[in-house]
Amino acid sequence: MHNHSGMFVAIAEDSSDLLELSKKNFLGKEDLHQEINHISQQAQKAPEEVISVKLNDRTYIVLRTGIFITIERELIRMGQTEILRTAKRKVEKRLLHNSMRLESVFDAKIDDVFTSWDFERDKSVILFIVNPTQKGSNELDK
Repeated sequence: MHNHSGMFVAIAEDSSDLLELSKKNFLGKEDLHQEINHISQQAQKAPEEVISVKLNDRTYIVLRTGIFITIERELIRMGQTEILRTAKRKVEKRLLHNSMRLESVFDAKIDDVFTSWDFERDKSVILFIVNPTQKGSNELDK
């Protein structure tokens, strides 16, 4: 798993390229942002900004800004980022994996989800690996 998180910290570092790419539209982009907002709200609060990039048929990147609530910011100030990271990873992974709506947005099965946070900048990156040959599990949305 660590080889992936390194990869997308690198992507997040150069945000000018990412911002340029994020202007490109892809099918389901608006629905993806709505669902990310909904999931973020369940975990903490809706992000102030969401941008997304479809890198290829299997890979999507979602960057959220302005996601931490007061208690999380206090934990960060107290240097408790490791415990916060562990807790957030568990909560968000559960919510992201259990979202049938996401599979219908991607129209593909989600193979894996990686999340990473930049606590100093109040940002988060979500990397979705999907399998377009296997359709999502939620037929009701189609």
